[in-house]
Amino acid sequence: MTHERYVPNASIREAVKNREIGILNALGIPWSGSSSHISCPYPDHPDREPSWRWDDKRKVAFCTCIGSRPGENKGRSLFGVIAAKEGLDREAAKMRVAEIIGRSDLIVTVNGQKYQRTDASALLNPPPVNRDDTLPWNYLGHRLCIEPERVPRPATKVVGIKSLAYFDPPRRRDGKPVHVGDFPAAVFETIDRDGKTHAHRIYLAPGGAGKAELGIGPNGERREPKKAARKTVDESTAGCAVIWGDPSAAEIELIFEGIETAAAAALAFQTEIGNGEMVIIACITAVGMEAFKPWPSAKRIIVGADRDEASNEGRPGTRRGEIAAQKFAALHHREFTVSIALPGRSAEKLDWLDLLRRDGDKAVRSGILAAVPFEPDRGDNASDAKDKRCKHKGMKQADIAINLARENAQLFHTADGTAFADVCVENHRETWAVRSRGFKLWLTREYHRACHGAPNSDAMQCALNALEAIARFDGPEHEVNLRVAGASDKIYIDLGTTDWSAVEIDAEGWRIVAQPPVRFRRSKGMLPLPVPVAGGDANALKPFLNVKNYSDFVLVVAWLVAALRNRGPYPVLVLNGEHGTAKSTLTRILRAFCDPNSVPLRPTAQWC
Repeated sequence: MTHERYVPNASIREAVKNREIGILNALGIPWSGSSSHISCPYPDHPDREPSWRWDDKRKVAFCTCIGSRPGENKGRSLFGVIAAKEGLDREAAKMRVAEIIGRSDLIVTVNGQKYQRTDASALLNPPPVNRDDTLPWNYLGHRLCIEPERVPRPATKVVGIKSLAYFDPPRRRDGKPVHVGDFPAAVFETIDRDGKTHAHRIYLAPGGAGKAELGIGPNGERREPKKAARKTVDESTAGCAVIWGDPSAAEIELIFEGIETAAAAALAFQTEIGNGEMVIIACITAVGMEAFKPWPSAKRIIVGADRDEASNEGRPGTRRGEIAAQKFAALHHREFTVSIALPGRSAEKLDWLDLLRRDGDKAVRSGILAAVPFEPDRGDNASDAKDKRCKHKGMKQADIAINLARENAQLFHTADGTAFADVCVENHRETWAVRSRGFKLWLTREYHRACHGAPNSDAMQCALNALEAIARFDGPEHEVNLRVAGASDKIYIDLGTTDWSAVEIDAEGWRIVAQPPVRFRRSKGMLPLPVPVAGGDANALKPFLNVKNYSDFVLVVAWLVAALRNRGPYPVLVLNGEHGTAKSTLTRILRAFCDPNSVPLRPTAQWC
């Protein structure tokens, strides 16, 4: 247990404006503001070639090592630099900055009391005196209406905390969080297939008998007892989930929204989970379901969506769970066999936990096994269009456009704060900047399909302003690449074709994939590349490289291919001085490839 000390984000950001270089120097990072690169200051990067630089315009640090660590983006903010150099988390990094600039007055202590920290690592490893691992099983047993001993245990870590403080956000911009009270809590580790980890907490009633009653918050609504762990600097948690079973081996993946709902399915399929045939995935939210990436071992995926069709105060149900399932299926149905299961009957509001409590685990089992295979054109028929028109009747044009985007696109931002959206077009994913013409055209089309009309320019501008803010401040952070990207020791090249397919390259060879796991953006004027075909011969490149002999030809080609890697170590090419022609040719190639408007590489060359 430690003092809950923190620095308000707005205060520290304002305090460090135009002082970043001085702060870097105080940390022992000799950035002068004019050097091209300096040796990397991070302890885990033995930088033999100076490769670290600070972009003072964007206020972000870049280095060949940044982005190579699990869950990390390509650039680091000032606080990320401090965290990496001195081994601190985000809050500690902000306090370190406050001390460097002589503004210790910005550091506040909540009520002067001791509180359990709420980052993922701290929540999953509470002090023994404050730990009670019976709480999660009591809670899930209470929700599933079974004894705690019968609750299926996830493969991901689960802990119970006897007392965890709950805070409301500060009432003022630079105010302190407001302590509401202390409650028991269950904490569930979440993971994704790329190795990212996070945690989700649920505040509990005494003894774990249900969710905590937290009362009405300052916004006039009931406080939410479920919260994600505090994010660390530059961290993205999109797609992380609680897991039952071994996802690296199971061929059937069942995906649900919510831990309790997934636990109901785990109870119904205990045998299949135990023998390794099946794995249960608990995405935390509908957005998390849309962002989830299946494990490569999967052959069949069943999405157990919530049924949200019942009317609410005279308005149609949101169908949010079904929409998320459809979006997930649209992104992945070409790679996997995807089916969608809905509990209960039409016009109900029901999830799989509700069905378990009402009809038992056999009803859950039979309902999920009756999942309907995904049909790519589903949702475009006349009855669905009529439902959308009814749903949006009486709303302002801007609000309709905002709702359509939030329902049918995944909003997010990049490390520099640029707002982007993933949209589904004819069964493939496209990524567009929210301010781009491509996204505006997509949103106009969605509006026309829903309302059989077009929004006026003022409404569209208002909608884009709101969506940009939502993507930047509420959406997850993802990397967006131009033409070339890398993930999990694979290289991806965007072909620039209308179906947004890409070439996937790894140690086993190459292939064309319809849904690459990385995101690409399209610049204005970008032309498609020729679609590659098998059976070619690398020797066909020889007329284009004026090199002295075949050994030099192999050297140049191998070096260029290796330089496409998304992370280090990168190849070093050493040419003797007598090879002036080869040097001149390679220099021209590097200039073409390293042009900021072309393919971004990180080559390292040395001439001798």
